[in-house]
Amino acid sequence: RAGEMLAQIPELIAAADRGDAQAVERGLEICNRVWDDVNAIFDRMPERCDPYIYFHRVRPYIHGWKDNPALAAGLIYKGVAETGGKPQSFRGQTGSQSTIVPSMDALLQVGHAADPLRTFLDELHIYRPPAHRTFVDEVRTRSHLREFVVKSGSPVLKELYNTCVRSLARFRTRHLEYAASYIAKQHKDSAGNDTDVGTGGTPFMKYLKKHRDEAEQHLLP
Repeated sequence: RAGEMLAQIPELIAAADRGDAQAVERGLEICNRVWDDVNAIFDRMPERCDPYIYFHRVRPYIHGWKDNPALAAGLIYKGVAETGGKPQSFRGQTGSQSTIVPSMDALLQVGHAADPLRTFLDELHIYRPPAHRTFVDEVRTRSHLREFVVKSGSPVLKELYNTCVRSLARFRTRHLEYAASYIAKQHKDSAGNDTDVGTGGTPFMKYLKKHRDEAEQHLLP
C-alpha cells in the first residue's frame, strides 16, 4: 500500500524545486491518505500474529548472528569459497530493511542524532537492494521539502506537512508498542533470543522512543 506514497516522493521533490505549491499540496494530500491506510493496516497486526508465537517460534530463526551471544564468533559457511572459511556475522531479518520509513524521513528532512539505533540503521542500509539504497540516498540528498514549506508561508502546506510528520510518528509509536509486546515482555529462553535487543541485534526500546520523539520535534510551529 505504501508504494503509492513512495511514488509521490520524486514528484514532491520536483514540485518543490520548481516552486509549485499546488503540486506539493496534491502530493502531500496523497501521502497523508496513504499513511492513514498504512497505519490502519499496521494496527491490525495482532489479529494474525501472536506475540508468544512470534517470539518463541519465529524470531529465533530470523534473529541473525551479529551481536548474537549464541553465535558470538560468527558462523562459518562451509563450501562457500568467497568467505575463505572464516566466520561471518550478519544481521537478522528486521522491518528496518524496509525503505518506507527512511524514505519518508528523507523526504520530510527528519534527522536523528547519533545513537546505537542510528548506527545500526546506517549499517543495515547496505542490506537493502541496490535500487532501494540508491533511492533513499537520492531523496536524502535532493529533498528540500521542509524548507520549501517554511518559505512558502502557506498554512495549508504547513498543516499537510505536519500531518505527514504526525503519521510517521504514529507509525513509530505503534512499532514501539509492538516491540514491547512482541519482544520486551516475552520471557527470554535462550542466549540467542534476547529480549533486550531487537531482531536485527540492537538495544531498541529507548532508542525507538527517541527516534519517535525526534520525528515529532520536526513539526512546524
